[in-house]
Amino acid sequence: VIGVVLDSFNKIKEENDGLTMMTEEQGEWVKAQKTIIAMRPLKQPASPKENWRLPFFGLVNSNAFDLFIMIVIMINMFFMCISVWDPSPFNTEISAIASVNTQVNIIFFVLYSIEMILKWIGLGLKQYFKDVWNQFDCLLVVVSAFDLYASTTAGSIIPFPPSVLRVVRLFRVVRILRILKTAKNLRTIITTIRVSLPGLYNITILLSIVLYIYAVICMNFFYRINYTPGIIFPYGGGNKEFFTDGKTPECTNPEEREHGCPLRLQTVWPDDYYYTNGNSNDGDFINRHANFRNLGFSVLTLIRCATGESFNGIMHDMMGYRWGTNRLRCCPSCGPIENGEPTSSCDPTGLAGTGDFAEALPSLLFMLSYTVVMGFVILNGLFIGVIVDNFTNIGSEGKAITVESIEEFREVWLRYDPKGGFVIPSHSLLAIMQQLRWPLGIADREPSLSRAEMLNMLGELDIPDHGGHIHFMETLTALAHRQCGVMVPLCDTTKRIQTSVAKTPGLKKLTPPVHNALTNYLVSLLQSRWRGYAMRKKYADHDLAPGNDLPRLPAEGLPPLRPEVTPCLSDASEPSENATQGKVKSNQVMPQ
Repeated sequence: VIGVVLDSFNKIKEENDGLTMMTEEQGEWVKAQKTIIAMRPLKQPASPKENWRLPFFGLVNSNAFDLFIMIVIMINMFFMCISVWDPSPFNTEISAIASVNTQVNIIFFVLYSIEMILKWIGLGLKQYFKDVWNQFDCLLVVVSAFDLYASTTAGSIIPFPPSVLRVVRLFRVVRILRILKTAKNLRTIITTIRVSLPGLYNITILLSIVLYIYAVICMNFFYRINYTPGIIFPYGGGNKEFFTDGKTPECTNPEEREHGCPLRLQTVWPDDYYYTNGNSNDGDFINRHANFRNLGFSVLTLIRCATGESFNGIMHDMMGYRWGTNRLRCCPSCGPIENGEPTSSCDPTGLAGTGDFAEALPSLLFMLSYTVVMGFVILNGLFIGVIVDNFTNIGSEGKAITVESIEEFREVWLRYDPKGGFVIPSHSLLAIMQQLRWPLGIADREPSLSRAEMLNMLGELDIPDHGGHIHFMETLTALAHRQCGVMVPLCDTTKRIQTSVAKTPGLKKLTPPVHNALTNYLVSLLQSRWRGYAMRKKYADHDLAPGNDLPRLPAEGLPPLRPEVTPCLSDASEPSENATQGKVKSNQVMPQ
């Protein structure tokens, strides 16, 4: 069943994504483009302007500081595991542990407060609260302060135990995922869960609707099973009244004796038999923890059955009173009061006397259909289908472009764009490729590429140059296209991708491209070489400083400079108004 559901789910998903009429390579390239468009460059905190804050800034952004905080969190977890509740005054060891825990909680609170204050100084309040992790840390410090205050004062000031606040601090351990950059498989799983959450929204709505329908049906047909008088208060009639003398009510009021004693709403007879002790008809599976006596309990019971826990035992209790030990728990007059009369808990569906199979048929049809629809199709089929599909796209090692490669590109891009502005100078492209590993870069290429081969690769990428700058999304798309890019047909899916590309932040603000990044790089390189030549020619005939034994530069072999070109070589010169668009400016020179 699960295999059929997963196969159907993937087919429908491909139809909705427009991949049905595409080849496998085309579908992979479309998925890669969607992933690239969703990516955004990383941002690095800006250093403060005050010099006295710079050491604090460097401290809170160092890996050693993060590692120290992680160690503190792990030690805090250990002490949370040995917490004790209400230690006995006669047990000195338990009292000592409780006292140590109290002191340790204060120490951890001080450490977390120091961390927060250091980040306030190094990052500033505005930059501190922009980070979601920092907001979470600040909330935990406030909760810890309230926890310490509530623990040292009367417990009546809060409506819940102070230990609940203490447990909230345990969520800090999630921060350990920030430094586990080498844990590739763990990061893949976390990314899969994060990407799958939006896709589970519609499935959750479907699950809620199916669960509500089955819960209402159960509440109307099986609410009387294993019912005990007085167990539902006030819906069942209230207090228990014991009848004696041949099961006739014993009247204590003289006025009632004259007119006849009325029947109480809830009756319990002294000789009535109950399956369990304490006057209760609860069974092994349908009991006070799992039943269908109201909508809330029906939903909770069906959620438990959806996971496969004891669904068969609940199904057996829902069958007729002739099934197994059900006759020991039913009572002809112990059902809920309806229209002033007690009902029977032995025949919830009204099929008594039609045969054993007919009496058990409603229970069989209901529970088996619910288990197949909810357990196999929705939970194990659709839910797992979404997660497995995303895991295949994210964690597959056979894909040309993986999420790990894209994350590596973002980290390298951060070195040239610390503010996350989406653009960097075009002459930085070759340096980025030299730092990226395969498949996006050439860092681990064996044998190493020559300069001519690297320039040829820049030409093949054909990354647009926007006035001396390249864009994050265009660069990543070009690098990915070099590995798995193919021609795709024009359809609704590709049109949506084009629309998403047009909405990429920072792209509309750039000047329209006139040439690619290779042209800008070559012009910048040529300009750099020409500047070096001009400087050598300018100072070739100058005398050296006294005491300098360096040989003089020969001036005979250098050709004369043209007057109309010399002014453009100055760093302070500005391009003329008649310069063509996209011409390399003086500050766009490839560094030597």
